[in-house]
Amino acid sequence: MVQNIGQRPALDVSITLDPAPRRARETAGHEIGKIKMLNEPVALIAPGQEMRVFYDDHSERMGREDLPSSHQVSLTYRDSSGNEYSESSVLDIEAMKGAMFTSVRTIHDIGKSLEKMNQTFSRSSVLGRAGKIQAEVSVESRVEHVQRIAEENSQQQERHRSLLKGLGFDNSDGVVALGPNAPGEAESGRGTEID
Repeated sequence: MVQNIGQRPALDVSITLDPAPRRARETAGHEIGKIKMLNEPVALIAPGQEMRVFYDDHSERMGREDLPSSHQVSLTYRDSSGNEYSESSVLDIEAMKGAMFTSVRTIHDIGKSLEKMNQTFSRSSVLGRAGKIQAEVSVESRVEHVQRIAEENSQQQERHRSLLKGLGFDNSDGVVALGPNAPGEAESGRGTEID
């Protein structure tokens, strides 16, 4: 990954790796040593911009002594005022060899999981002949969830009060009038009041 961590754009960025990188299994036309950013200057890298490239799968590199694992990295660029910079470092892809680490999951992992679920569901007999299932997914924080439930409960109570009022039940004073008579006729004995 190459990232501009400065406050201004990096211009005419040249990146070289010596020796040139090689993957354990290259795809014709997409060889890592032939990618544009390693062979031609990058016109501009904006502040905070990242340029990421998949290098290789460590499990495929195991035991491959013919593949370079350490590279001298040279980076040259200029800023918007015309000042030129040159930096160098070492990229050692085996620096953590033998170490244990934890995984960090990203949105790409979610996409892979969804694809696996899609494959599983498409072969499932519970989906019927159409082979489709519709799922709606929502992600909300605990606070958002509590607020949403409180709002839904409030709306439900308001709909309930409105329904009762529309049916002629007025429980604002705790009295519910039943029967065909209008409220207040119960005193004359023609209606029924429940308290």
